[in-house]
Amino acid sequence: MINPITFRASVQYNKEVEQNLISESPNPLRLKASLSSLSALSNYNQVMVRPKFDKDSMYVLTRVDELNKVTPSKLELPYSFDMNSINGERFYDKSGKLLYIREFGGDFARDYYPAEDSTRIEKIFERDKDSGALISKIERNIRDDGTAKTIVTIFDEKVNNKYTMFQVAEDGAISSVTEFSGKGKNFRTLFRSPYNIQPVRYIEARETDDGEFEFLDATLDSNQQVAEIKRTSAAKEVNIKYTGAQKIIDVKQKNIDY
Repeated sequence: MINPITFRASVQYNKEVEQNLISESPNPLRLKASLSSLSALSNYNQVMVRPKFDKDSMYVLTRVDELNKVTPSKLELPYSFDMNSINGERFYDKSGKLLYIREFGGDFARDYYPAEDSTRIEKIFERDKDSGALISKIERNIRDDGTAKTIVTIFDEKVNNKYTMFQVAEDGAISSVTEFSGKGKNFRTLFRSPYNIQPVRYIEARETDDGEFEFLDATLDSNQQVAEIKRTSAAKEVNIKYTGAQKIIDVKQKNIDY
């Protein structure tokens, strides 16, 4: 049985320690050395006045702004998904089924791959004509309601094995952008509203120097302010909500034996 006096003292101590850590760093998950000193009874919920300068929300807004600025509102797709309009060399398998259509333009080769029913183009690969290196991949998916979603992935091996993936609506509006780096282990994604192309959600995942994995998921309100932040690591979960003038912090330790 837990002694109620010890319990209250432990919770109060952990609140003070956690608050000091959060006020000093935009990411409480990275303070592993200090967090290791917390006792097992460190789960808590705290309500405070929303700071005028809040490091947690500023971190998210800075990252959102970085990704949003380098992502255009629209992406014109100079590709045809009509089988009959593509002029190029056709390649077939032994049974006579069309495998792909290849056309050349400038310094690249473009391969068009048909859908399973062979009535339309489903994906396009663009390669460097000399080296054969993949430059971009374009995939077009037809939804149940008949609308189309196009996913464009651009590869750039010259910049830290980085590549970028765009999700494009039928009118060319970019509804989301994902940037992968570190050979795909690290990524960050920005989601935009389909109505006004304003940022609505930001997700980030990365591997730390000591091999641990951290995940951040934040949502933005209609005023482009942070509404909620969720941070997760192997050690703990930190949920932060902003409501008016309040900041609500909920901390949950993982893998705790009582």
